[in-house]
Amino acid sequence: MANRHLLRTMTMQILYQLDVLGDLGTEEIWDRAQYVLAKYAEDVTDTSYIKEVLAGVISRQQEIDTLIEQY
Repeated sequence: MANRHLLRTMTMQILYQLDVLGDLGTEEIWDRAQYVLAKYAEDVTDTSYIKEVLAGVISRQQEIDTLIEQY
């Protein structure tokens, strides 16, 4: 699996876990991300994409939830 595809897959997995686990602090979120990466993508060294996406989703979570609730 290409790195870009792998990073997108891992990011979605992390976001799903965060949704299931509920509200977590920033440090706990990154700990969860590190765990997923270590387990499934140990060869990935550049994690800036995941950090950027997680930060974006977390900062807009209320807006995203409102949009999802419409459907």
